Amino acid sequence: MAFHFVTNEIVTFTSLLIAANITPKIANDILIITVQENSLNVVELQGFNEWWIVKRKIVSCEEDENDPKKFCSEILEDVTPLKIIILNMKSTPKRDKTVETLKATLPSKMLLVFEKFKWDACKTVQEFTKSCQNCDSRTPSPYLITPQSCRYFIAGKINSTKERGFFKDDILLQYNVHIDVPQTGMSETGRSVSRSHKKFYIGILSSDKETCFMLPPFEAPKEQCHQYDLCLEINHNNDPVLYASGIMLEQIENLPVTLTNTVKTKVPVIEFFDNSSVICVWNKKRNCYEFAKKWNGVFGKDLFLSFENATPKLTDKFAKNRSFIVYDVLQLLAAVPDENISIDSDWEFKVISNEKENDTVMVEYETHSAKKATSTPSHLMNLLLKEHFKVIKEETGGDLTEFGIYISGCCWFASKARKILEKRFAEICENMKVKCEFIKFC
Repeated sequence: MAFHFVTNEIVTFTSLLIAANITPKIANDILIITVQENSLNVVELQGFNEWWIVKRKIVSCEEDENDPKKFCSEILEDVTPLKIIILNMKSTPKRDKTVETLKATLPSKMLLVFEKFKWDACKTVQEFTKSCQNCDSRTPSPYLITPQSCRYFIAGKINSTKERGFFKDDILLQYNVHIDVPQTGMSETGRSVSRSHKKFYIGILSSDKETCFMLPPFEAPKEQCHQYDLCLEINHNNDPVLYASGIMLEQIENLPVTLTNTVKTKVPVIEFFDNSSVICVWNKKRNCYEFAKKWNGVFGKDLFLSFENATPKLTDKFAKNRSFIVYDVLQLLAAVPDENISIDSDWEFKVISNEKENDTVMVEYETHSAKKATSTPSHLMNLLLKEHFKVIKEETGGDLTEFGIYISGCCWFASKARKILEKRFAEICENMKVKCEFIKFC
């Protein structure tokens, strides 16, 4: 059983086309001018087997602002209609006068005027019924108009454990109003996002885009992957659907081969991507690089640093008490002096300015002692590198004196931020008495 939900606008326009008996075969380009009290709602339709809304504009018809010729000229700007339909749903002195002005100014041979219009419910419902019965047909009703999105749909992320409302920074995907639907499988409706995200939601923005009605969130995919691929689709009934699936990044999957062919020093290499990392070590027996098995192989590990216990440690995904967790350290380390750092609405740690140390910012977080602590991003990266070094020593069986760092291409940093990253990594490694080599290829 098929069904269609249609907007009031589509119902009105379809019933108007039925009353005017205009199909695409008769006139494939028409203007519908809906008369309002102080303005004209102008919609251009073009058709072949069915109609599409191709242009919209609102034209002011205030008497003290526009003369008749001026606003009629504005109506016809950039359009070449074969028919013009004037629609006046409600009779008032001002609207009636506007209708008379339009009739006197616009080309009379093109004009069809409907005043105090009453739609034929029976005929209109019959046409919509045909569309349900022949939803897969190539010969739909000639009076039907391709539906458009009637709301500002968005898809967003929710990572915080705290009860909080809508933040614009949460938006990952969005649809504007008045977009032809259905929209499915389009590249512009999808994007890849960090696997650090915990939950996703669909929302409907208000007309001013300041508030949002959020549907219940759902969990991110459980499968092991490098990132999530999100796709927001809207069907012909204006129902939004969000698909999320895990994806693997070819550049990371091919990292051992790439390193084998380019890195002559054969030093262990850490690749950072998003809030995660992978480790590659040299296998002497096979004479090639391999992913470190104890660092979860090709998938790597997420870099969530927990201070819930006396000894800081890496934690899986998001712990229940997020105020102990610090992450996105690479982003914090790359903070550019004298520029405001972008604060993620999900961070439950605080980022504050730092005027004394070389680092641009300080990070404040809760600890096991019930007291808050502050650290520089360099200190936090030092802790993360130590976790990497432990695994490298276990995998190689020897002391670590030198290693390579590769910042993945999926981590977009401006050239200025990349230089800061390299400088701070060099300083951190010097303090740790370990040499670091910055790997650059492709």
